[in-house]
Amino acid sequence: MLWGLFGRERWAARGRCYRAEHSRWLTAAMQGRRACVRIPTRRWDEGGFSPMTSRPEGRARADLWWMLALDRTDPV
Repeated sequence: MLWGLFGRERWAARGRCYRAEHSRWLTAAMQGRRACVRIPTRRWDEGGFSPMTSRPEGRARADLWWMLALDRTDPV
């Protein structure tokens, strides 16, 4: 039982670390001079990305962006 508490605290600490990192990133993004990427509030299949996907190259650009972004992450 006691060992389970240590594991839970480790995961809680990791969560706090990730939230703090995300908070720093959002703060820097909002205070910077560059325009922030709009995050749609609707799912893609409900029209959330319609301004982008309505362009001829929109879907291909989105696919390329995700491919490059995911290639830069560590495998889980």
